[in-house]
Amino acid sequence: MRLTTAHFYSPTGKPYSRVGVKPDLQVQETARPDSAGRFLNNDAPLATAIHEARHALEPAITQPVARRILSR
Repeated sequence: MRLTTAHFYSPTGKPYSRVGVKPDLQVQETARPDSAGRFLNNDAPLATAIHEARHALEPAITQPVARRILSR
């Protein structure tokens, strides 16, 4: 049997193994079971990504041409 593995290193040469990386945006998990034991569909990572994307695009959206395109 052959097993392919990979090792990832930081730009300074330190391995990420067993340490990981700190995310740019911290998002709290919101999946909690309801009274019937089903998990609610709160997608906090998706909501955060959409919020950050809109915030990053805000200057472009305020331009007249972008407003016309987005209002269609």
